Amino acid sequence: MEKIHRSRGCSFCVALALLFAYGITRVIVRSLQQVREVADDLAAGELNSMITVVGRDEASQLLKVLEATQQKLKSVVTGIHVAVDTVSSAANQITHGNADLAQRTEEQASALEETASSMEELTGTVKQSAENAGQANQLASAARAQAEQGAKWWNKPSPRWGRSTRAANRLPTSSG
Repeated sequence: MEKIHRSRGCSFCVALALLFAYGITRVIVRSLQQVREVADDLAAGELNSMITVVGRDEASQLLKVLEATQQKLKSVVTGIHVAVDTVSSAANQITHGNADLAQRTEEQASALEETASSMEELTGTVKQSAENAGQANQLASAARAQAEQGAKWWNKPSPRWGRSTRAANRLPTSSG
């Protein structure tokens, strides 16, 4: 009978140990499943899933570490979004600045083209004026030479002039 008692007592202890092992295994498996789910969410980029930490076992500590990692990643991603918005805004400003600069450069090129055209026209006018001045100088020189020749001829004493002047002096005048 004592053997049966012992046997029943051992069976009860084994059953209790198995039940206890099953309970512990179940708690550990559930904790590890939660850790795996959180890790899967992080790997998929899901940073908004709620992590509930219950307990102080190793699995709970791992969940706390994963929660801290999730919060840090969320902070980094938010910072990246802010930086991207800033860079995007700056790129838009640069694009508008480049367009404005291109327009002003085109306007300056057009104005420079007009100035070059005006300078070309002015150069032609100055050339024409210089040619006209040269011709006028030649004509003036020729006229001067003729005038000098005429003056020499006029100032040249002629025997006829003397007789003509005396005859002119003898002509009657209307007054007398």
